[in-house]
Amino acid sequence: MSRATVSHQTAAGTNLTICHLQSTAAARAELNHLVLGSDATPANLAGEFNLAATTATVGGGTALTEVDVAQIATPVVVATGGTFTTEPTYGNLFLMIPLNQQATFQWWANPNFEPKALASTTAGMGLRTIGHGGTPNMNTTLMWAE
Repeated sequence: MSRATVSHQTAAGTNLTICHLQSTAAARAELNHLVLGSDATPANLAGEFNLAATTATVGGGTALTEVDVAQIATPVVVATGGTFTTEPTYGNLFLMIPLNQQATFQWWANPNFEPKALASTTAGMGLRTIGHGGTPNMNTTLMWAE
């Protein structure tokens, strides 16, 4: 079993995915930790972000390098960063995050309440901007087990 992490930054917007984890038939992501913040010049802008299941693969985006934090296995779940040519199709909502641009949000899953993507080549989970008062860079780190 791999315990993996990935980090990415992309501009906020409306219904734009920041980072997406794509399952396979053999492996699915079980999210344990999420960090979200901005490295942009401080501004008093509000944003809303969602972590949700996805039911269709993404198009385009930036291929990210997943890292096994224990350095013993190669992660199978594929991480991709925005900006996408085709946004994933979103399903069940796992987490709603209202956030001021000047704040940093950190979330740890309670044991046995870790959001899990389905084990399917078309399933996954994504962190996306629902709406924002601007377009600052949003930085995220996701940590998961698979």
